[in-house]
Amino acid sequence: MCKVCDCHPVGSLGRTCNMTTGQCPCKDGVTGLTCNRCRKGYQQSRSPIAPCIRVHHVDELPPINTNRASSGGNGGESDVNEEDAEADGARYDDDDDYEDDEGQYDEECANCHLRTTELSFSRFCKRNFAIQATLLAREEFGDWVRFSIEVNDVFKAGAAKVRRGTIDSLWVPRADLRCRCPNVKLKTSYVILGSDQMHGGRISMTGDRNGSVLDASEESVRRLRRYQSRTRRCPKK
Repeated sequence: MCKVCDCHPVGSLGRTCNMTTGQCPCKDGVTGLTCNRCRKGYQQSRSPIAPCIRVHHVDELPPINTNRASSGGNGGESDVNEEDAEADGARYDDDDDYEDDEGQYDEECANCHLRTTELSFSRFCKRNFAIQATLLAREEFGDWVRFSIEVNDVFKAGAAKVRRGTIDSLWVPRADLRCRCPNVKLKTSYVILGSDQMHGGRISMTGDRNGSVLDASEESVRRLRRYQSRTRRCPKK
């Protein structure tokens, strides 16, 4: 007896299912008969391309003090919500902003926010990578925060070999976030210039006060495209 397909529009790879069991073909990290929830060890993102992303374990964290490290969730399964790509999972933190701790970091922060909003050809040349990306979710690991990002465009790939249209990670020091260097919000698109550093045994993109993070305006994207066309003029390191 044939069963009607009810494949989830976000979690499944298509509308065609097994006619006997009704099992739909699921995207990576997605499970369920209709592909409607994340597998154990995965958490939800806000991307229809990869609705469930892997939760990394403690042995994959960067080699720093991790007394306060948190995996950001219990690793259980969570429903995939069609409405918001989508969807807030049980471990998805919807706090869009970072609050200062009553001026505790004033002396340390100085005017770092001015540097992180700088966009110039000189800075483009000095940074390892330059991308446009949307921040999807965040996890705290000791002194670091790892953002899950959807890469919208690549102007300079760097050693991490970032690719357009993929889900990747951006590591930012917690202290810099408290200084708003960079000043970022989830579910927002930015142009990001940063460095390649080792995190969890692999080279990953890092955005700190020495890089640049700006709203992905038409002007900033246009400037980066212009810088990209002049890459050969960058001084050799």
